[in-house]
Amino acid sequence: MKTNATSASNTKIYIKFALILIASMAGGALAAFLFQTIASNFQFTMDNSVKSFMDYLSAGTIVGFNLIAAVYCFIQISKAKKLVKSWDGQDDDLAMEAENMLEMPLMVSGCSFILTIMLFGICCWLLLVPVLNSEQASLEISSMILFILSMLALLGNMVWTMAVQNMSVNLIKELNPEKQGSIFQTDFQKTWEASCDEMQKQEIYRAGFKAYQNMNKMCLAGWVLSVLTMFFFDTGLLPMILVCLIMLTGNLTYMMNARSKK
Repeated sequence: MKTNATSASNTKIYIKFALILIASMAGGALAAFLFQTIASNFQFTMDNSVKSFMDYLSAGTIVGFNLIAAVYCFIQISKAKKLVKSWDGQDDDLAMEAENMLEMPLMVSGCSFILTIMLFGICCWLLLVPVLNSEQASLEISSMILFILSMLALLGNMVWTMAVQNMSVNLIKELNPEKQGSIFQTDFQKTWEASCDEMQKQEIYRAGFKAYQNMNKMCLAGWVLSVLTMFFFDTGLLPMILVCLIMLTGNLTYMMNARSKK
């Protein structure tokens, strides 16, 4: 009976997998048709007024985004610092509230770096690539100023994110004296993990595995898009290769670490 139940369960799994495969093939064919239709009718032109607007928008976005994110993070840290200073060492609810308040600056500062380097890349594409691909010898004054502003925003992001993370970690260490490590150490994450208790380590491992799963999903989606754009928008092989290398690195790292634990 158990064997029959297992066989029936496996049959359902195979059928479900086959249906997903067929649906994926149909979706891929539809996407290819849509991309081909768009590509055959797509001509991207940008006059000087639109180009100028995009230049100012990109530089303004990277500067404005960093100012807003930095102000928000420092305000949150200031509020958490007041709670930590008022903590008597016994009130667990107050300590939990302070730690929860510190989670947002850590998350915002971490994500802001990724968004900033993406925005900086867009600024380079808008401001520098047209110059390098033409006979124009130098940047216009306005474009040069915008590029310098975007570069200063990138450097500023590195400074304020490090400051936010350092202040947040130090406040968490005040609430949890057993925590060890400084963000300026090269092995900070390893030292911090070693100072966590078993429950905290399990939470870290679960979060890491969830990130690994989502990374695979996003890389697979990125591969599909990079292959389609390679055919219909002539983006070349590099995007597809980079996506596959990221996916390969993540999977090899996971499998090798899992094997070493046996």
